[in-house]
Amino acid sequence: MAIGLGLALIGVPLACYGVHSYRNHAERYGKATANWTKTTATVIDARLVDRETTDSDGDSTTSYEPRLQYRYSVAGAEFGGNRTALCATPQFSLFETAQQWLLAHSPGKEIDLWYDPAHPDDSAPLLDRPSLFGAVTMVLVGSGFVIFGGTLMLRLV
Repeated sequence: MAIGLGLALIGVPLACYGVHSYRNHAERYGKATANWTKTTATVIDARLVDRETTDSDGDSTTSYEPRLQYRYSVAGAEFGGNRTALCATPQFSLFETAQQWLLAHSPGKEIDLWYDPAHPDDSAPLLDRPSLFGAVTMVLVGSGFVIFGGTLMLRLV
């Protein structure tokens, strides 16, 4: 009974987090595309972080996550940032694609950048849409925990 209740209590927050996170990112994306201003920034540092995952068969896959530092100015004031995208950090599954990104963002290069005129320290080089897939996944996983936990509790009653 306690295990079923525990699973259900884990599932509800997971599902709620998926919905809440998507709504926040969607609102932020909407405001950014409507109000943010485009400028240029100078890349200070760019690198790739290797992420290795292993599936249940023991097969490993490597993905590449870009990291970025840049500097820009707004009305004479200097700002810095380290975001690669507005909503989610990109992941590259192919090393060649990751290398192309790295070459396009090498130190000293000028890149396009969008910033919030009301808060010029808030910026992103890519205004990406929030991931509906990620939100739906969280809701489905959370719902699965609730259903499985509820089923366990009902069988024990």
